[in-house]
Amino acid sequence: MKNQIILLLLTFFSISTPGIAQCEFSVNDDGEYEYEEIINLEEKVSSKDLYNAALLSMSKIFNSVDNVIEIQNEEAGYIVGKFTTVSSPFTMGMWKSYFKFSVRLDFKESKYRILINYLSHYATSGKADCSCPNGLTTEKCGASCVPRALWRKQCCEAHENILFMVDDLKELIKENSMDNEW
Repeated sequence: MKNQIILLLLTFFSISTPGIAQCEFSVNDDGEYEYEEIINLEEKVSSKDLYNAALLSMSKIFNSVDNVIEIQNEEAGYIVGKFTTVSSPFTMGMWKSYFKFSVRLDFKESKYRILINYLSHYATSGKADCSCPNGLTTEKCGASCVPRALWRKQCCEAHENILFMVDDLKELIKENSMDNEW
């Protein structure tokens, strides 16, 4: 009977406690999160047309490019901005994590580059806030902000949100850069 109760308790705790999230993301030379992708288009598209397609695409993804874009230069062929992604609530749904990233898009004839870097993290319950000064790749973001057991899960969810956004961005840029006569 004792063994059955112990087995039942172990089963309950293994189901109710989140596992350690396993996801792979690249880091730069400083050991910080960095996502980079170069996209080569099959069709010939000028850097100016790609630039305009990216602006239109970003307005669909972020609802307003004014909230995201900080610097843009059509002649030099780049857009730089910041955006925030939210991961699911933790601690009984009260606290949410917000991860801020920088995004840079560079344009050349028929290709462009997406470069995303981690900037900061903060968590809020609506009644209290905290920020974690440590990087996305460190496990040192402790109990004052996100419980250590959930930190990796939160980071992986932020990374997944970025991958979804990048896929949407690539698809929209491709659509917006095509010569669609209407």
